Amino acid sequence: MSTATTVLKGTTFKEHMTKPLAAPPWVIEPIIAEGDRTVTYAQWGAFKTYWLLHLAVSLALGRSTLGGFRVPQVRKVVYIDEEMSQWALQLRIQRLAAGMGITPAAAPDIPLITISRPGLLLTPDGGKALADYCAQNGLKRGDQVFYDSLRRGLVGSENDQEAVSRLWAATLPLSRAGLNIHFSHHMPKPQGTKASKHVASGSTDILVRASAHRDHQDRSIVITRIGRS
Repeated sequence: MSTATTVLKGTTFKEHMTKPLAAPPWVIEPIIAEGDRTVTYAQWGAFKTYWLLHLAVSLALGRSTLGGFRVPQVRKVVYIDEEMSQWALQLRIQRLAAGMGITPAAAPDIPLITISRPGLLLTPDGGKALADYCAQNGLKRGDQVFYDSLRRGLVGSENDQEAVSRLWAATLPLSRAGLNIHFSHHMPKPQGTKASKHVASGSTDILVRASAHRDHQDRSIVITRIGRS
């Protein structure tokens, strides 16, 4: 039986009110801060992958190409794509770059690494392997990992709260290193003439403590900020 004593230290109301409140260390202002875990979810065909790739390129450029969302500085990015082949991923990146005015001849050497279909399950071993890979490639606090899509890394059912909790637990090595993790996820498919609900498919534990959304008419790209560890 442990005899260790836990020392608790609280903060008073007056301290909360009088202590200067530091500005959030934004990665993408005002939606993603350093250490956040985030999820983009949307219906099929709503261009989730293009949105994630756009975020990834913008962060690696350190350039505000996201409308009203500001990118304060360059971030190193690792993009795990479990959905597409290497050829399909390269095609989408080239199309996205063309839309951003970037030509092959003038392509900058930005800190963005993509990995196509590595079969990386987000188990404790998989989470550690991903964190180790990021460390080997120089990612530090505030740098970004994208994983497309959540369902491919999940061991078990997306409706199983325990399975989803294990997936989030597997990302703790990234959070402890100060890295951000951003998943793509899907919404329930429409049933006949009934539109899908504007909610993420599966357990509510996927979107614990949701605090930010971005909707576009009947096609929704919703950014959900999960919080920091």
